[in-house]
Amino acid sequence: MRPLFAVLLMTLAISTAHSQEAAGMSCASIIANAAKGGAETQIAIGTYFHGTFFGEPCVEVDYDRAYALAQSAGISFEPFANILRSRAAGGHPTAVAAVKRLGL
Repeated sequence: MRPLFAVLLMTLAISTAHSQEAAGMSCASIIANAAKGGAETQIAIGTYFHGTFFGEPCVEVDYDRAYALAQSAGISFEPFANILRSRAAGGHPTAVAAVKRLGL
């Protein structure tokens, strides 16, 4: 059963990579088009917040930029704010500073 599971995971990973290529999505394109609105902005917010794009390291974590993008696009930052508060409560120094700076 394990080999079948491994094959399924590899198929999913390859399929996801091809889907991203077909859609023209890359970390660079999402970041470059972050202010255009829509799905690109939503993906960019998550990319800046987590520092990853589809699980791959992409940019430095930037809570301020994620917050600013959400505010300018009229997208609720609350789900991210909850995560940020949780990280701050756990003592993560960058999160503590961001919660204070952003007034969350």
